[in-house]
Amino acid sequence: MTPPDWLLQLLGGAAVVMLFLFLSVFWPFRPASKKVQPTPEHKGCLKQQQQRRALHELEVMRPGLIHAAFNRDYVSRGDMEMQGWSWHLMMFEYDLPVW
Repeated sequence: MTPPDWLLQLLGGAAVVMLFLFLSVFWPFRPASKKVQPTPEHKGCLKQQQQRRALHELEVMRPGLIHAAFNRDYVSRGDMEMQGWSWHLMMFEYDLPVW
């Protein structure tokens, strides 16, 4: 003898509600209870990052430059050991003479 449909639906609904209640503990979008104040070291790092960004914009991202980025695949096993040389960024002045 099987239980009636209304009982099975009630048990299924209760299981879903319990699952939502259990998973609400792990919900990532809960508001933070209190704000974290930055430490002086963190403020120094933020200032250094802002200075590096300003210098980068001044030297690299200025108008009148043509940026050509290229990379190459590794050819031999020794190439893989040399880190950081597989891509390059070349910058040319827009009005650079060809000869």
